[in-house]
Amino acid sequence: MSEKDPIEELFRFASSWFSEGDYVTAEQVCRAVLLSRPNHAAAHDMIGLIAVKLGNYRSAVACFQRAAAADPGFTDAKNHLESVRSYAERAAPPQPGPRYLVIKAWGFGFWSDVNHVLGAALLAEITGRIPITQWGENSLFSDGVTEDAFGLYFEPVSESRLAELPLVTPRNVFAPKWAAVGLETPEHMKMEGPGSRLSGVHFLERSESIAVVDFFFSVAALAPWLPEAHPMHGQRSDAVYRYLVEKYLKPKPHILAAAAKLHRKLIGAEPAIAVHMRGSDKLLEADTTKLLPLYFEHLDREDAGLRIFLLTDDARCIAPFKQRYGDRVIVSDVLRTSTDLGVHYSPDADRVRLGNEVLIDTYAALLCDRFVGNGMSNLSALISVLKPWDANACVLLGGSILHLSLS
Repeated sequence: MSEKDPIEELFRFASSWFSEGDYVTAEQVCRAVLLSRPNHAAAHDMIGLIAVKLGNYRSAVACFQRAAAADPGFTDAKNHLESVRSYAERAAPPQPGPRYLVIKAWGFGFWSDVNHVLGAALLAEITGRIPITQWGENSLFSDGVTEDAFGLYFEPVSESRLAELPLVTPRNVFAPKWAAVGLETPEHMKMEGPGSRLSGVHFLERSESIAVVDFFFSVAALAPWLPEAHPMHGQRSDAVYRYLVEKYLKPKPHILAAAAKLHRKLIGAEPAIAVHMRGSDKLLEADTTKLLPLYFEHLDREDAGLRIFLLTDDARCIAPFKQRYGDRVIVSDVLRTSTDLGVHYSPDADRVRLGNEVLIDTYAALLCDRFVGNGMSNLSALISVLKPWDANACVLLGGSILHLSLS
C-alpha cells in the first residue's frame, strides 16, 4: 500500500473547508500547500475560486493565470479564467474621490493592537485607501477621552482624520453595519452578527469610499494578495513588516526620549541583552514556564559580563532569572501583575501609563545589543522587526507569530 502524499492530504482539507463555505480557512490551507509546492495548480485555482466567492474578480483572474501557467494541461483553470474575465471587466468601479480605511482598536494587548494596525495598513496599500486609526474606548490603552488613543503613543498613520470623512450610508461604507451606528462608535458587532469577523480578503475589491476594519488579520495572511507592482510583492513577512514599521510606526518623541533615558539609567554604556517573557494571562494559553530552560540555555552561552534587561508583565517571572543570574538582571519600575489576570485587564489600571510603560520598555530594549524572547508573543515578535538586528543578535524561541497566517 503506497503512502499518502501529505501535501495532497493538506489540499483535500482545503477542499473540504471550501465546500463548507469557510473560504478564509480554505485559502490559508492552500497557501500552506503552496509554501511546499509553489506550482500546485489546483491550489492556485482554488484561491481563485475563493476570490470569486468573495467578489474579488480581478484577483481571481491573476490566480487562474498562475494555475494555468503552473500546469498548461489543467483545463479547469483555463475554463475558470475565461468565465471570470467578463465579471472582472464589469466589476463596480471605485466610488469617486478619496477612499479611506478606518482602523478600529482590536481591543487586546498593546502590541497585538499595533500588529492589527500594521495588517490594516498593508490592506490600505493593497486597496488604494488612506488609513485612519481610531483606538476608541474599547482600546485597553485609552484615556477614555481622546478620540484616537493610537495618537497618544504614535504619530498619525496619515494626514486624514475621522471627522473629515463624509457621512456614512449603507451604500458608501463597508461593512454596512457602521451606517447604523456611525464611525465614532468604538465597537459594533465585532464578534457576532452581520459584518463580524471580516478577514482582509473581504475588503480587496470593495467599491465603497469608506471601509472599516475591526477584526484582526495578520500581515502574513494578506501579503500574498500584494499586487506585482507593490515593492513588497513576493517578499517574506519579516521584510513586509519592516517596510510597514518604517512607514507607519513612529513613536511620539517623548516615548523615544523616555526610552533613551531609561536605557542610560539602567544600563548605560555596558553591553546588554534584552529578554522578554510574557506571564499573567499568557499562562492560560500555554505554560510559558516550560520556556525557562530555553531562556537559560541561551543566556548561559552569552558572555557572563552581559547585563540582562528583563521585560515582563508578571512579577513572578523575575525571581527565576534573579536566582540564576543575580545582579546581572535589571528590570524597570513598571506596573506588573502577580496573577493570571493580565495587568491590562485590571479594572483599576491606569491605561495610558500601561501603554507608555510597555512602549518605553520596548524601545529601551531596542537600544540593547542583543535580544531573546518568546516568538509567540506579539511584543517579542515585533521587536525582531522594529530594528535591523545584527546577524544572530535577535533570537525568538518557538518561531515567530508574525509568520502565521492569522485571520
